[in-house]
Amino acid sequence: QMWGIDFDPSATTLYGLNQGGSGFGTINTTTGAFTQIANTGPPITGSGFWTDLVVDPVSGQGYVSSSSHIYPINLTTGALGTSIQLGVGNSYITDMAIDCSRTMYAYDAKNSPDHVYKVDLSGHPSTGHLVTPGFDPGFNAPTSSPTDDGMGMDINNEDGSLYIWGNTGGGNFKYERMDTTTGAVTPLDTGTGVYEGTVQSQCAAARSI
Repeated sequence: QMWGIDFDPSATTLYGLNQGGSGFGTINTTTGAFTQIANTGPPITGSGFWTDLVVDPVSGQGYVSSSSHIYPINLTTGALGTSIQLGVGNSYITDMAIDCSRTMYAYDAKNSPDHVYKVDLSGHPSTGHLVTPGFDPGFNAPTSSPTDDGMGMDINNEDGSLYIWGNTGGGNFKYERMDTTTGAVTPLDTGTGVYEGTVQSQCAAARSI
């Protein structure tokens, strides 16, 4: 089961992170076949398992998350960088997204209601923090454990909109678009299942190369 997927800046290579087996690799977008690059192993700090993978659409730097920690990941080798701590016990990052201005967004399911925050990584390589106030996307944790909040989140790099596939409980999901400036939410669809999602799109700078 993939708990994190995202495209590289060219929007041609899809990377995936398997939560259960800690397998990091690429996914064939035609067949769905997974080719493992590395077994990352469990995170040294955090919840003990991975929750998401995101790729910077400009630089191509990858990041993986575990609880309140984010790790840079080398997309070629799968090697992990220094853990970036977002606070002790104050956040539980279940998903991330990065826009064309290289702003990172994180979905925090630690408290109810859940919130989407910008992430300040100016303290990198060791610390960072969630920028408050965040926006309420309208998803409350369906269970007592945020680890059960299966979901997906990504930026459409062509218009800057943030898309969220959220678990509403009982095996159901809600798909919506969020304005990252105002926090306004536009419902798009509902259904059954729990999904991880990504948007195949490029930043304007990448498209012009």
